[in-house]
Amino acid sequence: MNSDNNGSPPVVHTAEEERVGDTAIEYTVEQIFERHGQEMIRRAKSVLRSDADADDVVQDVMLTIVRAPHLLDVVERLGAWLLSLVHRRCIDVLRGGARRDAKEAETPGGIRDVLPGRDPADIAESDETCRAIAQAIDRLDDELRTVFVANVLEEKTYREISRETRIPMGTLMARKARALATVRDDLARRGLVEPGRSKGDA
Repeated sequence: MNSDNNGSPPVVHTAEEERVGDTAIEYTVEQIFERHGQEMIRRAKSVLRSDADADDVVQDVMLTIVRAPHLLDVVERLGAWLLSLVHRRCIDVLRGGARRDAKEAETPGGIRDVLPGRDPADIAESDETCRAIAQAIDRLDDELRTVFVANVLEEKTYREISRETRIPMGTLMARKARALATVRDDLARRGLVEPGRSKGDA
């Protein structure tokens, strides 16, 4: 909370604005869903008349935030922007548009998430790579390791993990993103992948 010297009311920054790089992405996603999630779901249901489709649309919107948190930097009225985004996605659904991003909630992860340019069989046959990945996973914080192991190694979907842990899917996705970034950075330092991408990526 800040104030200037001319007696103006203090400026109160919302949780969405108090972001410091990638380390705040999980907090941002959780807070956004807590504040706006139910309203987003109600709007989607009112348009689609389907609980399942509404949940998918809201999940799609939350995925957009997880993948591109920088979008929040240019949003002046977050609630209105989210509802507008939800409405547009609902229209896409009614028009038969694909909801590829929303399907991620039902799609299991895998080792390809770590090294997308590598064949899983080749990864499994490389003792050096397997050992490096295992060591990188061991160094993760507990909350990051839990979702990483469940989604990437056990190949569970976000929805399955959410049901088991009672953790919102948006939070799980944020933690997975942070865990992936950490593991890839670790592998890059070992020379197993190029910084910012895996060997074998196009």
